[in-house]
Amino acid sequence: MSLQYGFRSSLLDFINSEVSAITEEMLQPLSSTTITALQSYLSKLPHLAGDVLLDVTAPTTTNQITALVFYRGIVFAIDLQLDDVQYHQQTSDQIESFTRDLKAKHKAALSTLLVPIYLAGRAEPQGCDIAISADLTTQLFRDSGEYLADIIEHMANQYKADKIFINDWLLEA
Repeated sequence: MSLQYGFRSSLLDFINSEVSAITEEMLQPLSSTTITALQSYLSKLPHLAGDVLLDVTAPTTTNQITALVFYRGIVFAIDLQLDDVQYHQQTSDQIESFTRDLKAKHKAALSTLLVPIYLAGRAEPQGCDIAISADLTTQLFRDSGEYLADIIEHMANQYKADKIFINDWLLEA
């Protein structure tokens, strides 16, 4: 089974798209508030060269996340829970399970740095040291969304990688 997603776009087009145009393309649309929040967070990036997949399901499980963001050679697995006032262990486990499944079952992910991020919209951001495992996966970052662009840009500046060509990456199942 391959990676499933509900919407695909360049970052620039995603940021500039009307929410209604995005939801019309999705079989089971994310809420408009989730899409608007994600657009707002990602619009703070200094470079909008990259791609985004929304409503992503892992290759061999039913684990879903809000988005995969492909930015400067790194893949960010983002799950956005706007109403969460704290970080729930079940959601953290789901995001980490999605990340492990993607690494194990998607060939292109094997050589790609994968950064899982849990955005709890009403929780306090949690700082952490950056640790990268041997399989090129970081620990789970927890943020409210306020510092999402900073996390993404910091990782991209610290861990240089080649641009990901989304078509090729998706075909390498």
